[in-house]
Amino acid sequence: MIMGFSQDADLPYWIARGMARRMGVNLTEALRDGVISRDDLAAMVGHCRECPRMRQCIGFLSETQGEVQPAGCRNAPLLRALYAVH
Repeated sequence: MIMGFSQDADLPYWIARGMARRMGVNLTEALRDGVISRDDLAAMVGHCRECPRMRQCIGFLSETQGEVQPAGCRNAPLLRALYAVH
């Protein structure tokens, strides 16, 4: 268990969405507009699920200031690209 959360499929999904939101990317709009596919979103969630730093991401997302994403985030390159085009 991570900070009161069970290790289920929902937590990596919400972390991926939270990181996107923190970077100024609305994944719902990106999906709707065809900028990313459901497979892209599933890959992002998979990256979060496989990441050994999930606890740090939860803490990072609760902060209101600081870096846009933590160092080593596997989703950062895609999120930066989405921010640039969407």
